[in-house]
Amino acid sequence: MIRNAVLCVAVAASLCGCAGTPTAPSRLGPQAVPIVPPEGYVIHTVVRGETLWRIARRTNIELEDLVRINRIADAKKIEAGQLLFVPQTAQTNVTPSAYEGRDFAWPVEGKVIAYFKDKADGVANKGIDIQAQPGQEIRASRSGRVVFIGKLPGYGTTIVLDHGDGFSTVYCGAQDIAVKVDDTIEQGLVLARAGGRARAEDGQIHFEIRQRHKPQNPLFFLD
Repeated sequence: MIRNAVLCVAVAASLCGCAGTPTAPSRLGPQAVPIVPPEGYVIHTVVRGETLWRIARRTNIELEDLVRINRIADAKKIEAGQLLFVPQTAQTNVTPSAYEGRDFAWPVEGKVIAYFKDKADGVANKGIDIQAQPGQEIRASRSGRVVFIGKLPGYGTTIVLDHGDGFSTVYCGAQDIAVKVDDTIEQGLVLARAGGRARAEDGQIHFEIRQRHKPQNPLFFLD
């Protein structure tokens, strides 16, 4: 209970308030110059359906290190065929399907209208804003437990799920709540409907992925 309280307080407070490393090319063309990875690394070709989060877990590297080594600064999305440097000792023989069900899924269908670290009124976005339709279903991005439901200034009704491994997800702009605190939720279950955010009656929601209370770029994780 103490851990949950700390998580909720951290979320509420936060909402309201590599030189010299070679750069991996986007992809190999028909006359591409041979690529030499840095010592201790090999080249991994991104396949369809992979996310940076999935690649980091499968190759036993911290996500932050994978982003730094490949100089992926605020990337909107990686693409099939893109080349990345990963550790030479990586277990690259594990198929992407082996991790299905433990990745993060989109909480709602819609266009991203504000990206991670985009600034509004001088404040950096700690997640992404998605333009949904009023009443559209908001679904659990990943299996977990509901640890917070409440209204936050400027964000409307907010739901927080704790995923039990240091990660949590935050869903702002909810109405018609379908869950309660302490419920165990499976990935894809309907949590609520869009339209409860005071500044976005048209259905816009705000979504965050946090690791140990620190906001992460959701697009590094989402399928």
